[in-house]
Amino acid sequence: GGTEKSIFEVLPAFKTHAHGEVVATGDLLTFLTQKKLEGLRYYLHMSRMASGEDDLQGRRASYSGYQHSREHVVSGLRCDSSYIVHGEELNASARPTFFRTLRFSSYATWQGEGVVCGESFVGVYHKDAEAYLAYDPAISPLPMFMGSQRVNSKSRKKCAWIWKVESSQMLNAGEPVTCDGKLYRFKHLATNLYLSLDPQEGHLVMTAEYHSNTSLLSFKELGKVQAGGKSDLKLGGLIYLRDKDGAWVTEGGESGVSMSSLRRKQGGGGVVPPIP
Repeated sequence: GGTEKSIFEVLPAFKTHAHGEVVATGDLLTFLTQKKLEGLRYYLHMSRMASGEDDLQGRRASYSGYQHSREHVVSGLRCDSSYIVHGEELNASARPTFFRTLRFSSYATWQGEGVVCGESFVGVYHKDAEAYLAYDPAISPLPMFMGSQRVNSKSRKKCAWIWKVESSQMLNAGEPVTCDGKLYRFKHLATNLYLSLDPQEGHLVMTAEYHSNTSLLSFKELGKVQAGGKSDLKLGGLIYLRDKDGAWVTEGGESGVSMSSLRRKQGGGGVVPPIP
Protein backbone atom coordinates (compact mmCIF):
# COMPACT_ATOMS: atom_id res chain seq x y z
CA GLY A 1 0.00 0.00 0.00
CA GLY A 2 0.94 3.64 0.40
CA THR A 3 1.01 6.55 -2.04
CA GLU A 4 3.69 8.69 -3.65
CA LYS A 5 3.48 10.90 -0.54
CA SER A 6 4.70 7.99 1.61
CA ILE A 7 8.04 7.69 -0.24
CA PHE A 8 11.00 9.08 1.70
CA GLU A 9 14.57 9.82 0.71
CA VAL A 10 17.17 8.54 3.19
CA LEU A 11 19.77 11.21 3.95
CA PRO A 12 22.76 11.41 6.33
CA ALA A 13 22.10 13.47 9.44
CA PHE A 14 25.44 15.30 9.17
CA LYS A 15 27.63 16.43 6.29
CA THR A 16 30.42 14.10 7.41
CA HIS A 17 28.71 11.52 5.18
CA ALA A 18 27.98 12.15 1.53
CA HIS A 19 24.84 11.24 -0.38
CA GLY A 20 25.07 7.74 -1.80
CA GLU A 21 27.47 6.34 0.82
CA VAL A 22 26.83 2.95 2.37
CA VAL A 23 24.80 3.17 5.61
CA ALA A 24 26.44 1.39 8.55
CA THR A 25 24.95 0.23 11.82
CA GLY A 26 24.81 3.13 14.26
CA ASP A 27 24.70 5.90 11.63
CA LEU A 28 22.27 8.78 12.15
CA LEU A 29 19.80 9.36 9.32
CA THR A 30 16.93 11.64 8.37
CA PHE A 31 13.94 10.87 6.16
CA LEU A 32 12.82 13.53 3.64
CA THR A 33 9.65 13.34 1.57
CA GLN A 34 10.40 12.77 -2.10
CA LYS A 35 7.24 14.53 -3.21
CA LYS A 36 6.56 18.14 -2.27
CA LEU A 37 3.66 18.79 0.07
CA GLU A 38 2.12 22.20 -0.59
CA GLY A 39 5.28 23.24 -2.41
CA LEU A 40 7.74 22.04 0.27
CA ARG A 41 9.58 18.84 1.16
CA TYR A 42 9.28 17.81 4.80
CA TYR A 43 11.30 15.66 7.18
CA LEU A 44 9.85 12.80 9.18
CA HIS A 45 9.66 14.26 12.68
CA MET A 46 8.92 12.92 16.16
CA SER A 47 7.30 15.45 18.47
CA ARG A 48 8.86 16.00 21.89
CA MET A 49 7.23 15.60 25.27
CA ALA A 50 6.26 18.87 26.94
CA SER A 51 4.57 19.95 30.13
CA GLY A 52 1.13 21.49 30.10
CA GLU A 53 -2.51 20.69 30.66
CA ASP A 54 -4.30 18.12 28.51
CA ASP A 55 -6.77 19.64 26.08
CA LEU A 56 -10.24 18.29 25.34
CA GLN A 57 -8.88 15.70 22.92
CA GLY A 58 -6.49 14.29 25.51
CA ARG A 59 -3.49 15.93 23.88
CA ARG A 60 -0.72 17.93 25.45
CA ALA A 61 0.43 20.87 23.34
CA SER A 62 4.06 21.74 22.66
CA TYR A 63 5.89 23.89 20.15
CA SER A 64 6.80 20.87 18.02
CA GLY A 65 3.68 18.73 18.21
CA TYR A 66 1.44 16.91 20.65
CA GLN A 67 1.96 14.31 23.31
CA HIS A 68 -1.14 12.17 23.52
CA SER A 69 -2.33 10.83 26.85
CA ARG A 70 -2.55 7.08 27.38
CA GLU A 71 -6.36 7.20 27.33
CA HIS A 72 -6.35 8.91 23.94
CA VAL A 73 -3.91 6.37 22.45
CA VAL A 74 -5.77 3.37 23.88
CA SER A 75 -9.04 4.71 22.49
CA GLY A 76 -7.56 5.32 19.05
CA LEU A 77 -5.78 1.96 18.80
CA ARG A 78 -8.58 0.07 20.52
CA CYS A 79 -5.93 -1.83 22.43
CA ASP A 80 -5.63 -1.65 26.22
CA SER A 81 -2.09 -3.00 26.55
CA SER A 82 -0.06 -2.35 29.68
CA TYR A 83 2.92 -1.52 27.42
CA ILE A 84 1.21 1.70 26.24
CA VAL A 85 2.34 4.61 28.42
CA HIS A 86 1.60 7.59 26.16
CA GLY A 87 1.87 8.51 22.50
CA GLU A 88 3.89 11.05 20.57
CA GLU A 89 3.05 12.26 17.10
CA LEU A 90 5.11 11.14 14.13
CA ASN A 91 4.55 13.87 11.57
CA ALA A 92 6.09 16.03 8.83
CA SER A 93 8.14 19.05 9.80
CA ALA A 94 10.83 21.42 8.54
CA ARG A 95 12.85 20.31 11.60
CA PRO A 96 14.21 16.79 11.15
CA THR A 97 14.39 14.08 13.78
CA PHE A 98 17.56 11.99 13.69
CA PHE A 99 17.03 8.22 13.54
CA ARG A 100 19.80 5.76 14.43
CA THR A 101 20.12 2.55 12.42
CA LEU A 102 20.63 -0.73 14.26
CA ARG A 103 21.27 -3.97 12.41
CA PHE A 104 18.63 -6.59 13.10
CA SER A 105 20.34 -9.48 11.32
CA SER A 106 22.76 -10.15 8.49
CA TYR A 107 21.66 -11.25 5.03
CA ALA A 108 23.38 -14.60 5.57
CA THR A 109 21.05 -15.31 8.50
CA TRP A 110 18.05 -15.62 6.20
CA GLN A 111 19.97 -17.94 3.85
CA GLY A 112 20.43 -20.60 6.50
CA GLU A 113 17.84 -23.31 7.00
CA GLY A 114 16.76 -25.08 10.16
CA VAL A 115 18.31 -22.51 12.52
CA VAL A 116 16.39 -20.75 15.31
CA CYS A 117 16.87 -16.97 15.09
CA GLY A 118 15.92 -14.13 17.39
CA GLU A 119 12.20 -13.28 17.20
CA SER A 120 11.42 -16.87 16.10
CA PHE A 121 8.25 -18.54 17.39
CA VAL A 122 8.93 -21.96 18.90
CA GLY A 123 7.46 -24.63 21.09
CA VAL A 124 9.58 -25.97 23.97
CA TYR A 125 9.13 -29.73 24.33
CA HIS A 126 10.34 -31.74 27.33
CA LYS A 127 11.48 -35.02 25.82
CA ASP A 128 11.40 -37.17 28.97
CA ALA A 129 8.03 -35.86 30.20
CA GLU A 130 6.60 -35.73 26.64
CA ALA A 131 5.08 -32.33 27.38
CA TYR A 132 5.18 -28.78 26.09
CA LEU A 133 6.14 -25.83 28.23
CA ALA A 134 2.87 -23.88 28.33
CA TYR A 135 0.99 -21.09 30.02
CA ASP A 136 -2.78 -20.89 30.28
CA PRO A 137 -4.11 -18.44 32.89
CA ALA A 138 -7.50 -20.21 32.78
CA ILE A 139 -5.80 -23.32 34.21
CA SER A 140 -3.03 -21.94 36.39
CA PRO A 141 -1.35 -18.60 37.13
CA LEU A 142 2.00 -20.36 36.70
CA PRO A 143 3.69 -21.87 33.63
CA MET A 144 3.47 -25.64 33.37
CA PHE A 145 4.25 -28.64 31.21
CA MET A 146 1.27 -29.95 29.22
CA GLY A 147 1.47 -33.54 28.04
CA SER A 148 1.26 -34.04 24.27
CA GLN A 149 2.83 -36.13 21.53
CA ARG A 150 2.25 -33.60 18.75
CA VAL A 151 5.94 -33.24 17.94
CA ASN A 152 5.67 -33.28 14.15
CA SER A 153 6.27 -29.83 12.64
CA LYS A 154 3.01 -30.15 10.68
CA SER A 155 0.93 -31.06 13.73
CA ARG A 156 -1.38 -28.40 15.12
CA LYS A 157 -0.04 -26.68 18.23
CA LYS A 158 -2.03 -24.91 20.93
CA CYS A 159 -1.41 -21.19 21.33
CA ALA A 160 -0.59 -21.82 25.00
CA TRP A 161 2.53 -23.68 23.83
CA ILE A 162 3.95 -20.99 21.56
CA TRP A 163 6.78 -18.72 22.71
CA LYS A 164 8.89 -16.08 21.01
CA VAL A 165 12.65 -16.14 21.56
CA GLU A 166 13.97 -12.61 22.15
CA SER A 167 17.62 -11.67 22.34
CA SER A 168 18.69 -9.61 25.35
CA GLN A 169 20.73 -7.43 22.97
CA MET A 170 19.09 -4.83 20.73
CA LEU A 171 21.88 -4.97 18.13
CA ASN A 172 21.70 -8.06 15.90
CA ALA A 173 18.55 -9.18 17.69
CA GLY A 174 17.55 -11.32 14.70
CA GLU A 175 20.79 -13.29 14.47
CA PRO A 176 20.83 -17.08 15.09
CA VAL A 177 20.22 -18.19 18.67
CA THR A 178 23.41 -19.70 20.06
CA CYS A 179 24.25 -22.19 22.81
CA ASP A 180 27.36 -20.37 24.00
CA GLY A 181 26.02 -18.58 27.08
CA LYS A 182 24.27 -15.64 25.41
CA LEU A 183 21.08 -14.62 27.20
CA TYR A 184 17.56 -14.69 25.79
CA ARG A 185 13.98 -14.26 26.95
CA PHE A 186 10.85 -16.31 26.25
CA LYS A 187 7.76 -14.23 25.50
CA HIS A 188 4.41 -16.03 25.56
CA LEU A 189 2.62 -15.38 22.28
CA ALA A 190 -0.98 -15.34 23.52
CA THR A 191 -0.52 -13.22 26.67
CA ASN A 192 2.60 -11.09 25.95
CA LEU A 193 4.04 -12.18 29.31
CA TYR A 194 7.60 -13.33 29.89
CA LEU A 195 8.89 -16.51 31.49
CA SER A 196 10.70 -15.53 34.67
CA LEU A 197 12.26 -16.97 37.82
CA ASP A 198 10.73 -16.26 41.20
CA PRO A 199 13.82 -15.96 43.47
CA GLN A 200 11.72 -16.44 46.61
CA GLU A 201 9.97 -19.67 45.60
CA GLY A 202 12.62 -21.02 43.24
CA HIS A 203 10.21 -21.83 40.40
CA LEU A 204 9.15 -20.21 37.15
CA VAL A 205 6.43 -17.55 36.95
CA MET A 206 5.10 -15.12 34.34
CA THR A 207 5.88 -11.41 34.37
CA ALA A 208 5.10 -8.32 32.28
CA GLU A 209 8.53 -6.82 33.06
CA TYR A 210 10.41 -7.54 29.85
CA HIS A 211 13.59 -5.91 31.21
CA SER A 212 13.79 -8.05 34.37
CA ASN A 213 17.05 -9.93 34.93
CA THR A 214 15.11 -12.88 36.33
CA SER A 215 13.69 -13.58 32.86
CA LEU A 216 17.12 -14.13 31.26
CA LEU A 217 17.81 -17.69 30.08
CA SER A 218 20.58 -19.36 28.10
CA PHE A 219 20.84 -22.56 26.07
CA LYS A 220 23.24 -25.49 26.44
CA GLU A 221 23.44 -28.07 23.69
CA LEU A 222 23.10 -31.74 24.65
CA GLY A 223 26.41 -33.49 24.03
CA LYS A 224 29.86 -32.15 23.36
CA VAL A 225 30.40 -29.32 20.91
CA GLN A 226 33.51 -29.70 18.76
CA ALA A 227 36.15 -27.01 19.16
CA GLY A 228 35.61 -24.30 16.59
CA GLY A 229 32.20 -25.71 15.67
CA LYS A 230 29.09 -23.59 15.32
CA SER A 231 26.85 -23.31 18.38
CA ASP A 232 23.71 -22.19 16.50
CA LEU A 233 20.48 -23.67 17.87
CA LYS A 234 18.87 -26.00 15.32
CA LEU A 235 15.15 -26.62 14.94
CA GLY A 236 14.43 -29.92 16.68
CA GLY A 237 17.80 -29.85 18.43
CA LEU A 238 18.23 -31.22 21.94
CA ILE A 239 19.20 -28.58 24.47
CA TYR A 240 19.09 -27.68 28.14
CA LEU A 241 17.66 -24.41 29.45
CA ARG A 242 19.19 -22.59 32.39
CA ASP A 243 18.94 -19.20 34.03
CA LYS A 244 21.70 -16.58 34.13
CA ASP A 245 23.06 -18.08 37.38
CA GLY A 246 23.31 -21.62 35.97
CA ALA A 247 20.14 -23.21 37.40
CA TRP A 248 18.54 -25.80 35.11
CA VAL A 249 14.92 -25.65 33.98
CA THR A 250 13.26 -29.02 34.62
CA GLU A 251 9.85 -30.64 34.83
CA GLY A 252 8.72 -30.30 38.44
CA GLY A 253 6.31 -33.20 38.88
CA GLU A 254 5.44 -36.68 37.78
CA SER A 255 2.27 -35.87 35.82
CA GLY A 256 2.09 -34.61 32.26
CA VAL A 257 0.71 -31.29 33.50
CA SER A 258 2.94 -29.83 36.19
CA MET A 259 4.62 -26.64 37.26
CA SER A 260 8.03 -26.00 35.75
CA SER A 261 10.76 -25.43 38.32
CA LEU A 262 14.51 -25.05 38.74
CA ARG A 263 17.07 -27.56 39.92
CA ARG A 264 20.40 -26.20 41.12
CA LYS A 265 23.20 -27.77 39.05
CA GLN A 266 22.39 -31.35 39.97
CA GLY A 267 22.77 -33.60 36.97
CA GLY A 268 20.95 -32.58 33.83
CA GLY A 269 17.92 -30.49 33.28
CA GLY A 270 14.90 -30.92 31.07
CA VAL A 271 15.71 -31.69 27.44
CA VAL A 272 13.67 -29.29 25.34
CA PRO A 273 13.91 -29.22 21.53
CA PRO A 274 12.26 -26.22 19.87
CA ILE A 275 9.53 -27.12 17.39
CA PRO A 276 8.69 -24.66 14.59
